[in-house]
Amino acid sequence: MKHVGIVFANTENADAMDYLKKSLENIFEEYVQFTLYYTELFQEDTILHEDAYLMEHEVPFEYLRHHVSDYTAIFALERSFPKGSLERILAIPENTNVLVVNDGTNSSKELVSTLSYLNVGHINMTALDYPLRNTHAYDDFSVAITTGAPQYVPKHIKDVIDVGIRQISFSTVYTLMRFLDLDVNVINRNLFRHIKTLVEPDTSYHDNYIFSYLKGEMLDHIANSGPYAMLLVDSRCRPVYANKKALSLLHAAETRYINILDFVPKQLLEGSETTSAIVSVNGVNYHCDKYTFSIMDETIGYFILFQDENELELYSRQNVQKGYVARHQFRDIIHQSQVMDDLISKISKIAPTDFTVLLSGESGTGKELMAQSIHNGSFRNKEPFVAINCAALPENLLESELFGYEPGAFTGAREKGKVGLFEQANHGTIFLDEIGDISPKLQSQLLRVIQEKQIMRLGGDRLMDIDVRLITATNKDLAEAVRKGEFRQDLFFRLNVLAFHLPPLRSRRDDIPLLLEHFMGSAYRSLSGEERRILLSYDWPGNIREIENVTAYYDALCSLPDYIYQNSYAMHSVRPAKAATSDHLEKILLKLIEANTSLSHGIGRTAMLHFLQENEIAVSDSRLRRILSDLEQRGLLEIGKGRGGTMITEEGRNYLQRLL
Repeated sequence: MKHVGIVFANTENADAMDYLKKSLENIFEEYVQFTLYYTELFQEDTILHEDAYLMEHEVPFEYLRHHVSDYTAIFALERSFPKGSLERILAIPENTNVLVVNDGTNSSKELVSTLSYLNVGHINMTALDYPLRNTHAYDDFSVAITTGAPQYVPKHIKDVIDVGIRQISFSTVYTLMRFLDLDVNVINRNLFRHIKTLVEPDTSYHDNYIFSYLKGEMLDHIANSGPYAMLLVDSRCRPVYANKKALSLLHAAETRYINILDFVPKQLLEGSETTSAIVSVNGVNYHCDKYTFSIMDETIGYFILFQDENELELYSRQNVQKGYVARHQFRDIIHQSQVMDDLISKISKIAPTDFTVLLSGESGTGKELMAQSIHNGSFRNKEPFVAINCAALPENLLESELFGYEPGAFTGAREKGKVGLFEQANHGTIFLDEIGDISPKLQSQLLRVIQEKQIMRLGGDRLMDIDVRLITATNKDLAEAVRKGEFRQDLFFRLNVLAFHLPPLRSRRDDIPLLLEHFMGSAYRSLSGEERRILLSYDWPGNIREIENVTAYYDALCSLPDYIYQNSYAMHSVRPAKAATSDHLEKILLKLIEANTSLSHGIGRTAMLHFLQENEIAVSDSRLRRILSDLEQRGLLEIGKGRGGTMITEEGRNYLQRLL
């Protein structure tokens, strides 16, 4: 139980103080014990030891802070009008001079401010100054407004509008609830009931609270209907949310009692990548997946899933047998170009979300590889990954594959019917490749699936709920297809939630050598210098798939296909090039490297060779290596490892300036 002190200046309005205390007790029930304190009774050495303090307006903060154990736990006791209380005030004739009376000077001023915020502007309000209440200062006033303190109204004023004791404001209750970490259902329920009794100037505050509560209830329902134990912690590993399965698994009555480091090793939580591990909880092994949430590259929390290892192995074997698995992850994407680094960084951040993803790009750019990586980077990674090429099947067959059918639905249908791919992918991911090729009829059906999260088998008469993440891909310009009337606009906007374009190889030539070496293996070293120049300068319209085909051809026949040699760009790139002196080449390279040096990245050797070839400067790879090594030894360059590239030093910049 928490302990809260309600601090007043004196005991003069005991009824109001007792009323406020009972109101708070009705909201917080057995979770909080409230105690009334009066500063007029404090001794010089009085120190209060409570979990929090509510201070009314007549109590000076600077005085109270010296009489409590923790002054950061002091909060203002704000109050609101009860519903229906303003009607009598609004009925006062316009421009009437009205004395506003509460149980102190400061609280009377606060009451004037509250009435002003409530748009009571048709009368002239003056707050009672207590030292003047028994003088003639208010002889000209014939009307007074008070909130449960009529005894303080000057005796000559007969027209007294007493709207009753004001309620505790929503902001006070909500702030106290959050500070005490008492976000529990019974208090939320009582707070809802309390909100309905108030009139406040700004309802957006508690409207936002209600909206957040409703969204939380919806997400709680979803989280508790799934097969996982789910836990959310902040960056300091403090628990934020746990579903019922997690509370049961970790033997905790409430989320706040969980210490995640008792169950999950700290090294699993460190770093920004999605990681997995086997952890033992009460003698049972669980597969534990961690997902990192970040804002502006700063970690703000972790989402953790637990699943029984035995159940997971059985379920995984079933998916493998059906072929419904994603075998690739982001680390499997072979690249060294900056454009792919940036793209993978963005997509890996949205992988843990559940939003629909649209991947566009030319044929062979690796859209399915990226889709599998997204699935494996999400909390659905232990569930099925079902992929289908929409362009590979005729309309009627694609429809039955996607939605399934009942027995006897059409001629040739299986006697037992068939489960569709959407059902097979339930709780997992479905990847629809070449989505731009589906018929208008299927477009309409797919739109309904996305909107309603329901499907109906062919020949069926009942709707089935499904829970799938949708990833789609296309090599077409869907926006242009919408303009031409070939693709539904409403479906396009449903699919185009998180859209990413995979660039073709000709836009990221730094990746070509890595891909060639990956597919060719040791045979890559057998390529002649001329063959490498041809392959690096070729446009690769078939992208990665074409590279794989060309390397298979080379592996079988020890030569490149004729069309590669005949390509006009390649022929242009290998025509006799101009020789260059060492000094001239140094100058060209230093200028090129300086132009491509950033704080953390330089330029790769492959890009340098390509630049020199485009400018018809003949340099072999071995000669370029020697020149770069010499420049590095002279302190003019720094040759980074891996994808860091080569960067110019400050000494190199000065040397280049002298050359120019």
